[in-house]
Amino acid sequence: MEYFVSMRVNLTPHGQELVEAALARGVGRSSEEVVERALEATTGPTNAATAEERERRRQAVAAMLAFREVARAYLRVIAREPAVVRRALAGE
Repeated sequence: MEYFVSMRVNLTPHGQELVEAALARGVGRSSEEVVERALEATTGPTNAATAEERERRRQAVAAMLAFREVARAYLRVIAREPAVVRRALAGE
């Protein structure tokens, strides 16, 4: 259940231009939604990310670290056996 609280906020002309520009870009469907999204953005990624999103990010980082280890292994082989690598690239 959502509760709505009425609050009056006075914007400077610049603030009003920012809200109107955000509306024109489709950031929100109303001035209230634009302001709410802007405030949510200031809370940082730790509060905004769901558990599912954090898990997705964790898996992505794990995949990147695994790729790094594979790449390092290949680089060690290349450094030890450059002639073998040249022959393999030449299709021999």
